[in-house]
Amino acid sequence: MNLRSNLTVLAAVPLFALAACGSDGSDAVTDQDPTTPTASQTTPESEPTSDGETASGSALTKQDFVDRVSAAQLEAQTAHIAADISAAGQLIALEGDVRIGDTLADYAADVSMSGSGVGQNLHMVVVDKVLYLNLGETTANKFAKIDLGNIRSPMGQMMSQFLSSADPSKSLEAMSKGVTGFKAVGEQNIDGVHTTQYRVEVDTRAMLTAQGMGQLAGASAGQLPRRLSYDMWIGDDDLLRRTSLSVGSAMELTMDISAWGEPVDIAAPPPSQVAKAGPLAGLSQG
Repeated sequence: MNLRSNLTVLAAVPLFALAACGSDGSDAVTDQDPTTPTASQTTPESEPTSDGETASGSALTKQDFVDRVSAAQLEAQTAHIAADISAAGQLIALEGDVRIGDTLADYAADVSMSGSGVGQNLHMVVVDKVLYLNLGETTANKFAKIDLGNIRSPMGQMMSQFLSSADPSKSLEAMSKGVTGFKAVGEQNIDGVHTTQYRVEVDTRAMLTAQGMGQLAGASAGQLPRRLSYDMWIGDDDLLRRTSLSVGSAMELTMDISAWGEPVDIAAPPPSQVAKAGPLAGLSQG
């Protein structure tokens, strides 16, 4: 996995899921208008659980799940994430803390990544609209500093877009633009929390376009899957506790989200650990 892929995984797990997925034939993204339905996109409408309700509240629906889950996450503000990713025979583990809000200025994260898919331990910190990346030997074991607010920096613009998509509430909002199916499929306790498992079918191109990444969908036509099927385990408090995505044998991803609303310690690395030069200048070549 090259440097650009490493950055994508570290900054935005959902985007990695798209970039890593290969597809064949009829399941590939095309240039068709995402608002135009096809027969193969037909998915059952929202289906309630057996009694139409979760243990302590009304069941989520295709129409309201994004608003309800986003509102719950914005109220909680903080969470711990842990993801396991398998792609092209490579394994990646990602873990850290995040703080979310209405804008990128409110977003903060301290996330580490390891595994055979990256070859070394990677570390990302985001605070005050500045991204710090420690890519091991690539950055001389120091943090490269990227100003996400610098409109003249191609790297800053790229990572700002990735990180905006990594914000759970923003990801859900973009996902809502491409949802073609939503239904409850079961219940499960996760770390002592009762959850309802929902299956969400999403039009890939429509979701990427909503994230401001329509060019990625166009450039990758024939490589990205036309549709994605997410499983989401959502608590009675409307907080997302687990999400998973599988595309045949090409890619599998499971991410647990816990410790909602608990204090997190996210701070910029000390100056002595920040590289003075620009060790990522050659990223565009990777």
